[in-house]
Amino acid sequence: MEKKVIKGIPVSPGIAIGPGFVSDTDAIKVPVYRITSKQIESELDRFEKAIGESKLQLLDLRREIEKKLGSIDAMIFTVHIQLLEDSSLRDKVEAKLRDELLNIEAVIEEVIAWFSVQMEGLRDSGLSDKGADIRDVGNRIIRNLLAREKNNLFERSGSFILFTYELFPSDAARIDVSKLSAIVTEVGGKASHAAILARSLNIPAISGVSLAKLPQNLGETMVDGREGVIIISPTKADMELFESKGRTFLQFKEKLLTQIHEKSVTQDGTPIEILTNIENVEDINPVDYETLKGIGLYRTEFIFMNRNTFPSENEQYEIYRSIIEKVGSDKEITFRTIDIGWDKKLPYFDAPEEANPVLGWRGIRIVFEWPDLFFTQVSALLRAGAHGRINIMLPMVTNLEEIRKAKDYFKEIRGDLLKRGTPVSESAKLGVMIEVPSAAWDIDNIAQETDFISIGTNDLIQYIMAVDRNNARVAGLYQPSNPAVLKVIHKVIQAGRVANKKVSICGEMAGNFNYTQLLLGMGLRRFSMAPFYVNGVKEVLRSTTIADAERVAGRALNMKTRNEIRDYLKQMNPLNMANAN
Repeated sequence: MEKKVIKGIPVSPGIAIGPGFVSDTDAIKVPVYRITSKQIESELDRFEKAIGESKLQLLDLRREIEKKLGSIDAMIFTVHIQLLEDSSLRDKVEAKLRDELLNIEAVIEEVIAWFSVQMEGLRDSGLSDKGADIRDVGNRIIRNLLAREKNNLFERSGSFILFTYELFPSDAARIDVSKLSAIVTEVGGKASHAAILARSLNIPAISGVSLAKLPQNLGETMVDGREGVIIISPTKADMELFESKGRTFLQFKEKLLTQIHEKSVTQDGTPIEILTNIENVEDINPVDYETLKGIGLYRTEFIFMNRNTFPSENEQYEIYRSIIEKVGSDKEITFRTIDIGWDKKLPYFDAPEEANPVLGWRGIRIVFEWPDLFFTQVSALLRAGAHGRINIMLPMVTNLEEIRKAKDYFKEIRGDLLKRGTPVSESAKLGVMIEVPSAAWDIDNIAQETDFISIGTNDLIQYIMAVDRNNARVAGLYQPSNPAVLKVIHKVIQAGRVANKKVSICGEMAGNFNYTQLLLGMGLRRFSMAPFYVNGVKEVLRSTTIADAERVAGRALNMKTRNEIRDYLKQMNPLNMANAN
C-alpha cells in the first residue's frame, strides 16, 4: 500500500504508532417505510419496550463502570437514563410518528437528529458533548429495535489506533484503554468525549478526519496529535522520525511532572499568575490542589446541564459553596455567568429557532431578556462568596451599555441581600469576557467601567477570522498567529494595563507554549488554561526574561503574515516543543 498523509484537527498531543482499526459502531442502517394509522399503537409499544431494554442496559453499564472507574465516571450513564425518561423525547417521537406515519426507527432517527442539533456545539464551550449523549441514547434505542449487536470494538487483541466517526461515552467507558494507542474521529472537537478520554489517558487524538477517504485496510499507522497529522503505510524514515518525536515528547512530559511544585516566575524574577479553566472540580487531580493558584474560568453551564429544570437559588448556592470549599477558601475563583444559546442549549429551555444562531440570541443577551436567570445566579454566587474569594464574569459582552446594565443589576442584587441580613462576599468583583470584536475595539472605554478583563481567544479568533475552528474544511483559517488577531489581543492587554485592571487570557492560546513568550511580551501577567498545560507554561516562563519576551513580541507584531509569525514563535520557544496551529 502506498504511503498516505492525512491532516486533521489536533485534539490531544502525543505520538502513536500501531495498527489502525476502523470501527463501524455508528454505522446503523435505519430502514424507512410507511405505516398505516392502525399500526401507530404497535409502533409506540415497540418504542416503549426498546426504552425499557435500553434503561436496563444503562443501569448494568453504570454499575459496571462504577465498580471499575468510580462514581464520577459512571455519572454519564445517569444522564443517559434521564434522557431516556425525558417526556419531551417521548412526546416528540409520538407526535412525529402520528404526523409522518413512518416506522418508529426512522422517526427516532429524525427526532434524535433534531435534539442533537439543539444540544450540539459544546465542543466550543469546553463542556461535555451533549450532542453525543443524545446520539448515543438514540443509537442504543435503535439498536434494540433492530436487535443489532455492537461490533468487535471491545474484543480487540493487542494495541490499536481507533478510527471512528464519533466516540460515544458508552463506547469510551467500555474500551480496554490499555490497548488504545490513539483516537481519530470524523466529528468532535476539543471537548468531545473522545478528546476528554484522550487527554485523561495522555494519548494523542485528532478530529475532522473523513473515514470515507481512508484506505480499506489501514495497516501500520502513525498519529501525531500535536500537529494533527496521520501517516498510513509510513516509510522507514517516517517511522524513525516519529519514534524520535515520541521519545522527545515522553521525556518532555516526564520532565514537567517533576516540576509541578516549581513557582510560576520568569527567569528575572517576575511573578506570573497561572490559573486554570474548569467546569467541574472533579477534573482537578488532588495533587494539583497544593499548587493551584486559583480558577480563572469556571464555566457554570455544567451546573445547568443534566437536569430537567433550572436549579433554584438555594441549589446553586450549595453547589457554589461546595466548589469554594473543595478548591480552598484562600483560592480565587472566577465564575462565568451562565452562557447558553446557540451551541449550548438546555433541554428544558425552549430557545427560538434562528437563521444564524452563532450571531443570535446567546450568552448575556438571553440573560437580559430573562433577568431572573441573572438575579438567581448572582444571588447564589454572592452568598457562596461569603465563604471564599470569588469573581463574577459576564460572557459575550458586545458594548458598554450591557456592562452598565449588568452593574446596575449586580448592585441591586447585593443591596437586596444585605437588606435581608444575608451574608455576602465583601470582595466579589464583576468583570467581562472579551470575545466579541466590538468589545475589543472599544476596550479603552470598557476597561474604565469593569473590575477585570478576561480575553476569550477561542471565540474572539473565530469572530475576527469568520471561521468555525471545528469545521475541518476551514480549520486552517483559524489562525491565532494571524497579525490581525495579535493586534486586537495586544490592544486589549494594553488598555487593561493603562486602566490598572487585571487582564487574563482564558482561551486555548494561554496554554499553547509557543505563545507564552509572545503574550508575556505583550504585557500579559495572568494566564488561565486547562490543568493539562500548566506545568509546560510555567517551564517556558522560567526559561525567559521580560526583556526577552518583549523583544519576541515586538518582532512578531511587526511581521506581516501568519506563517512568518508562527514559524518565528516556534523557533523562539524555549521548550522547542512546537504546538501552534
